[in-house]
Amino acid sequence: ERNRITREMHDANGYHFTNIMALSNAAISSGNQEWPVIEEILQQILQQSRQGLIDSRRVLHELRDTFEITHRASIYTEINSIIRIFTACTQIHIDISWGNLPSDFKEGYIVAICRIIQECLVNSAKHGHATEIHISFWMQKDNTLILHIEDNGQGSGKIVKGIGLSGMEERLKPYGGWLEYSSSPYGFVVTAY
Repeated sequence: ERNRITREMHDANGYHFTNIMALSNAAISSGNQEWPVIEEILQQILQQSRQGLIDSRRVLHELRDTFEITHRASIYTEINSIIRIFTACTQIHIDISWGNLPSDFKEGYIVAICRIIQECLVNSAKHGHATEIHISFWMQKDNTLILHIEDNGQGSGKIVKGIGLSGMEERLKPYGGWLEYSSSPYGFVVTAY
């Protein structure tokens, strides 16, 4: 139960805090920019803070079993929203290849896929200092979905499996899925099945 709580809070907060930090750095390093530019950055920080609070409260309510899960938008809409916001906050270029991804996924699948993508984006920015990320989907004939995320970051000489990687594995387990990851001097690669 502690692992589940840790995973949920880690995933809910990590994405939004990374965006807020990137926006704050942009505001601090903007120099003598005109007020409208600074105001726009501050509005984005406020928006990310609000959404982070909403997501944190949703996790807490779900953990107490008092929150009624509402229907999410399509997987395409959810992922595009994550990418749009993250790109605006971090200026990292994200390329996505939808492959033959179907649009009719159950709520649990959409949550798992979106949380894995968020975690990979955060890790690419925070640990890898990546400037580009490529995300691709492919549905195999046996209905196994492959989600492949690769960045051009600095990679890691030694991969330490912390809350993020463990959380991704835990999200895949109920669906019979598994996770592979590797690092090189050219970036980090995560593949979820």
